[in-house]
Amino acid sequence: MGLVMAKKKTARAVKSVAPKIQENGLPEGLAPEDIKPIDVPMFGGSGVTVQGTGNDFSLIFTRVRPAILAKTGQPAPVALSEPAVIINVSPQTLKDLSIVLAEQVAGHEKLFGPIVSPFTRGREAVKTKTKH
Repeated sequence: MGLVMAKKKTARAVKSVAPKIQENGLPEGLAPEDIKPIDVPMFGGSGVTVQGTGNDFSLIFTRVRPAILAKTGQPAPVALSEPAVIINVSPQTLKDLSIVLAEQVAGHEKLFGPIVSPFTRGREAVKTKTKH
C-alpha cells in the first residue's frame, strides 16, 4: 500500500496492483533501457543514533567497517563503527517520519513476522523487568 495525497492534503491508502513480470525481471512494458538509477549518493547504515535540540534533530547512521591492527596489519579482533551519513530534520519531519516508518514496519511484520534485533530484545527485557 502507498499513500496518495488528496486535494485537501489528507492521505488515503491505495492498494498497489502488482504488474506482470517479464523474463528479464522487469514489469511488463518496460525494457532495461527504460530504467536508470536515481542519480544521488546512496548510503547505508546498520545503526542509528538520534540527537536533538529544540529546533532540529540529527539522525546519525553508522556502519561497521572491518579493521586491521596498525602494527602488524593483521585482522583486528573487532570491527570499527563509523558514521556513514548524518541527516538533519525538523521536529515536525521527525514526527512525520516516525509515523511513516511505524506503518512500514507494521506492514512488513504483518507479511513476514516480528522483526527482532538486539535493540528490540533489550527493550522487551526492560519492559518485562518493570512489570514485576
